[in-house]
Amino acid sequence: MCDKHLAAHNKTVDHVLMEPTATFTSKKCSIHKKLLEYYCSEDSTCLCVSCCLVGKHKEHEVELVEEASGKKKEKLRCAQDKLTTEREATEMAIQNLQDQKRKAQEKAEDEKKRVMDLFGNIRKQLEVEESRIVNEVSRQVEEVSLSVTDLIKQLEIQKDELSLKISHMDKLRHMSDHISVLQDQESYTDSQGLEPPAHDLDYFLISLMLHRSLTDLITNLTSKAIFHNQVNDFLLDTETASDLVIISNDLKKASAAKKSQNRPKLPERFINIPQVLCSRGFTCGRHYWEVEVSDGGCWDVGICYSSMERQGEDNSIGDNETSWSFRMENQNYSALHDSEIQKLNPGDAVKRLAIDLDYEKGRLSFYQLCDPIRHLHTFTATFNEPLHAAFFVSEGAWVKLISPVFSCLP
Repeated sequence: MCDKHLAAHNKTVDHVLMEPTATFTSKKCSIHKKLLEYYCSEDSTCLCVSCCLVGKHKEHEVELVEEASGKKKEKLRCAQDKLTTEREATEMAIQNLQDQKRKAQEKAEDEKKRVMDLFGNIRKQLEVEESRIVNEVSRQVEEVSLSVTDLIKQLEIQKDELSLKISHMDKLRHMSDHISVLQDQESYTDSQGLEPPAHDLDYFLISLMLHRSLTDLITNLTSKAIFHNQVNDFLLDTETASDLVIISNDLKKASAAKKSQNRPKLPERFINIPQVLCSRGFTCGRHYWEVEVSDGGCWDVGICYSSMERQGEDNSIGDNETSWSFRMENQNYSALHDSEIQKLNPGDAVKRLAIDLDYEKGRLSFYQLCDPIRHLHTFTATFNEPLHAAFFVSEGAWVKLISPVFSCLP
């Protein structure tokens, strides 16, 4: 309608106007050809007035399409708000992941620089140590050379003296004057020759310098690469050792006992469980230690709180909420915490483990020391009590602490 006719129409009737449409038939009932003015919520369909009065919907609850549309729009608004919230959360998650990716890349660059600086430092120190040991070899060579040269000079003098004596003797032997021969007072006894000493490089000293140099270099750089301090008192605590565990004299090896060790009863001691803790506890910082393990039997290597119960069959490390464990049983490997078992497949038999504990970050990681080094499992937790290294051994198994142990305190 043109504006003039529309203005006249609005003065005579009170209609709701809509935008013009080319599909007006979709707004009419396909059966009665009347406008769709009502909505049946039971069948979720729009109806005309005849459908409501005489059709199959006459007993159904209906409402005006405007009201039904308003209700649906309200539902759509609520759903839209919810989806908008989810989209914002998704956008935030994407942003967080992008930030995490960026930070990981930045950390990777920092780590690359740290590694490059470390190996650059190693190369410099190796060059210094190489020069020092090469200079020692040169010094020894010079010392041997001077000694040999001096001895050669002495032998040359001795040779000349011997030549003179030989010449004089030869002259006497050919003389016809017997009186002169007999009156000669020269001594013709054998001369005391110089005994050449053994001149050689001190290979043991050179090898010892080389060994100490490389050992000190590796130890110092290894500790500086991750940790600050080397720990020397990381030993097994006999006061926690069960009667079913044998502790070595150096307090570094625990093995399963075939008979009771009859230790004194103490509140710290494990009862009926072949376990032992390390005496040193951790309340902060980052710590690293290595353990050798038997290729047979059943053993656990892990950590636990000081408050872990010492009695009861369910108080093996890993079988409660106060301990975390890497376990080998019947050549099968698993990670345990609070009796939840996660089976692991290292590939090869585990003979040596590295354990990395970061108290503040709540991370406990196990690595298999093979070639190449293989990550086995990482626990994440919120630590809130002192932690101790813990070991379980049975059925002919053993575990052994390997030095050195490193710690880095905040």
